Amino acid sequence: DWPQVQPRLERWTPAVDVHEEEEAYVITADLPGLKKEDVQITLEDHTLTVSGERTFDGSVDKDSYKSLERGYGKFSRSFSLPRHADSTKVEAQFTDGVLTVRVPKSEATKSRKIEIS
Repeated sequence: DWPQVQPRLERWTPAVDVHEEEEAYVITADLPGLKKEDVQITLEDHTLTVSGERTFDGSVDKDSYKSLERGYGKFSRSFSLPRHADSTKVEAQFTDGVLTVRVPKSEATKSRKIEIS
């Protein structure tokens, strides 16, 4: 007989990558099973927060599960943006359960070629 399992309904933490490009900082989060309506992005005092909730599918009787490893519940991830990030031009896309947030760098901090006279 299989042991009894209970859904993990505590806070879960989605995997997130952050990398820097020449023009922007990019935050990529794996949010499988969510829709864009399930996710909120806020920006306050140079802190970008991604939050939401993955709910347990109650259409299947929980007693019928033999293994239950995916986490459910609310999540929140916060990122301190550098001072030179342009927080007025943040863009977000949600495709196939992957959230991508682009935070452009301000014009003053982008590298540029200086002509010698």
